[in-house]
Amino acid sequence: MSGFSLRTYREILDDVHQARSWYESIGIQTDGTRLDLIEQTVGDLVSDLDSSVPPAQIVQKWSNAPTYYALSDGAAFGKIAREMAKVPQHSRPIKSLRTVLEGPLSPQDETPGDESVNGRNVFAELELAAFFSEKGIPPLGFKDFKFRFQELNCAVQCKRLISAAQGP
Repeated sequence: MSGFSLRTYREILDDVHQARSWYESIGIQTDGTRLDLIEQTVGDLVSDLDSSVPPAQIVQKWSNAPTYYALSDGAAFGKIAREMAKVPQHSRPIKSLRTVLEGPLSPQDETPGDESVNGRNVFAELELAAFFSEKGIPPLGFKDFKFRFQELNCAVQCKRLISAAQGP
């Protein structure tokens, strides 16, 4: 059983490139989207790492929440694209795949209660579905993530925690 694995910044950038290419191949434009911002951010980080910029300056420039989310979401977009490509075309959640492209780069820039949160809310469900698919449990539906495990039909309603202050 495989456990935790690391991805280099360059591998994450490759994930983002492949995700954008896959999106374009299914007719979904990514220019001006969150995925575009992720590609720009990770690309600039990799460029700085390949340059003669002193390491201390790179750490100072890139040690922030937007960088974290660009890297984390970039790797996840790659996984989502790889795994959703395995879903039969007629069963792909096209509306959800469009929705995850929306919203700001960092959730810190979302406004709770408005549409800026929609992209990440749907992203949580597709990322979970991609994780299951990667482990050999293919998604069977997406209006609540549906799958079959050990002869049992399951449905998971995904909710993303936003803040402790917005709890019950």
